[in-house]
Amino acid sequence: MGGRAGLVVLLLAASARAAIDDEPVRDEREVDALEARGDLTADHANGLRSLLREGVDLATASRSELLGLPGVGAARADRILALRASHGPVDLASLTAAGVLDEALARRLEPFVRTLPQGWQVTVRALSEFTVSDDLAPPALLSARAVLPWGLLAGVELVGTRLRPRAPRFEVPAGTLATAGFEYQVNLARGFVQWRAGPVRLVAGTFSLGFAEHLVLDTTRAVAPDGLLLTDDFRRGVALTRRCKLVGATSGPCVDQPEHFVTPDLAWHEPFRGLAASLEHLALGPLALSATAFGSWQTRSIYQYELYDRRRCADPHADAERACAPPVVLTPEGLRVVDATLPAMFDELALGGHVGAAVGRVSFGVTGYGASPTFRTGAGQLDFQEWSRWPNGGPFGALGADVSVTGLHGVDLFLEAARSVDHAVGNGGGGYALEQRTTWSNDAHLVELSLRFYDLHFANPYARPISSPDEYDGQRARNEAGVWVRSSSRLPGRWHVSSRVDFWVTPFDEPSGPRAGVANVYALVRVDAGQWARVRPSAWVDVRVRDLAGAVGGGCSAVAPLTQATCPGDLYRLAARSEFEVHPRWAQVVVEGWLSLVSEPGAGSRLRTDGMVWVDVRSAPLESVLVRARTRWLDEDLGDAAASAASVWSSLEATWQAARWLRLTARTDVVAWVDRRPSTLVRRPNPELRFLLDVTTTF
Repeated sequence: MGGRAGLVVLLLAASARAAIDDEPVRDEREVDALEARGDLTADHANGLRSLLREGVDLATASRSELLGLPGVGAARADRILALRASHGPVDLASLTAAGVLDEALARRLEPFVRTLPQGWQVTVRALSEFTVSDDLAPPALLSARAVLPWGLLAGVELVGTRLRPRAPRFEVPAGTLATAGFEYQVNLARGFVQWRAGPVRLVAGTFSLGFAEHLVLDTTRAVAPDGLLLTDDFRRGVALTRRCKLVGATSGPCVDQPEHFVTPDLAWHEPFRGLAASLEHLALGPLALSATAFGSWQTRSIYQYELYDRRRCADPHADAERACAPPVVLTPEGLRVVDATLPAMFDELALGGHVGAAVGRVSFGVTGYGASPTFRTGAGQLDFQEWSRWPNGGPFGALGADVSVTGLHGVDLFLEAARSVDHAVGNGGGGYALEQRTTWSNDAHLVELSLRFYDLHFANPYARPISSPDEYDGQRARNEAGVWVRSSSRLPGRWHVSSRVDFWVTPFDEPSGPRAGVANVYALVRVDAGQWARVRPSAWVDVRVRDLAGAVGGGCSAVAPLTQATCPGDLYRLAARSEFEVHPRWAQVVVEGWLSLVSEPGAGSRLRTDGMVWVDVRSAPLESVLVRARTRWLDEDLGDAAASAASVWSSLEATWQAARWLRLTARTDVVAWVDRRPSTLVRRPNPELRFLLDVTTTF
């Protein structure tokens, strides 16, 4: 315990000077790569994808939008606004010439900056991928966005899926769900029309929105949401998925090839769908007013195991009762569907909004919403399991107030308090939450401190505040009191030191989990050296400790969001990375590697040793062409060959800006599983050969 505590104290001390900064990215594929090798969390990666797709217009961006840009803190955001107020519209070139941005930061911001078109503009994107051994039509995406005269904007996004069953119906006497089976489906993931005139916005169709510290309402993936957002939202699956989702057959592919894997469907977050209106920053003398109101009637999908039958089960927490098990999903042939997302299972009526006022540097706001789910099949019988994202028992909602003080010599203060309301079994009607965040920044340093408290009964499916990866009854922001610190410092000699630390405890006893007072810490410290023109090395230490007072191990690694009650785990990682500029255009090479000690279920105090090496080569032989080649070797148990999951993943990607209006990306991936586990020996395909085509045209 003494050694572990000493390490934690050291990392906490380091956080006073530094914090992890965003990795520089150029497009979505680089975000995918950073997420795949563990350098970005899923939340961080989704935020960057959203920012890349939506972009920020420096000539019109609000302070919140500027703060969402990587590397732009409060001090720079205020300087950008001041320069814009005195000199008119700005861009990256003018900000660099004025000394607000250095050249390195300006290059880093290029992928996230856009200029709003004047007049007509239509952008269409088509994407599809497949694996050579697939016996299904490939998943696909088609999205279009049109900027029209008279302040109009319209968009649509269609996603083709093959691994989602048809919407089931509830068989009342048997208590089962019946589906027609699997087939190719075209899903309307997004569809909207927006009219904008000055501070007024009206949206009909799908939309996302977020406010304040994400505590009451945030369905965006934005770092600093400030109202309505219409970003396209989809995610590619990193790994292949099992072809067969049916159990009970006596012959056929599911029996002959149970380890047959295929290209996963594209996934997306279901937004609100309805009407929304906003009044943004309306100046009335010294007072600036903002207001947003929305009404949504969205048909939602759900993972099949998040359901239970209320006629048979009074309390879904009683997991020992077979009556509380999820309803079985059956096809007409009597086969059982497993591990599937069920589309169009329930309708959700949601109403809410936000009202805010600002006087000088001080802003106030109130946010609230109410939602009522109604199952389209099995109305009155089906409900949500206790670990589902949605509270069971009927209507739910949240109400909160926020206040902020910004621009005080580079210091910003934010505070939001909220109360959730629900009818969930055993949850007491809802609970309270509080988030306070302070940032300080100048051109060389950034420090951010967050203090949070979420009580045991705070159950808000539309909250997305700073929180640990732990979940309690489907919510991350629940039963948690914590301190989150990050900082970033550019030191003399072109050194960059960064870190982040997250320390949290469970304030209340969980009925089926840890007792109150269990302390946990995640900490990362990174050093980048920029003294050399052609070589940029960096190294970092990543430590994730669950239950500081307990023994090492006895759980599973918390690399991904996991439930603390079932997965208390530790991870200790030492990583290094170096970028080599062999030639400014022809060859840039990135080499990264790490070694991790990871605890896993049933291993006692044994720590599994994982290793990874990643090599990335970028080349721009022509100004309009970018070629990238990547290879990753990963072994998830170097000390046990029989249990090791080892793979070699290589990809080759080329992007061609054929014309101002046409961009093409083609990619091929080869993944070889090289371990000797029984499941690997019967895996099909091995090696995997995947292809992707992504086309964007603007006219």
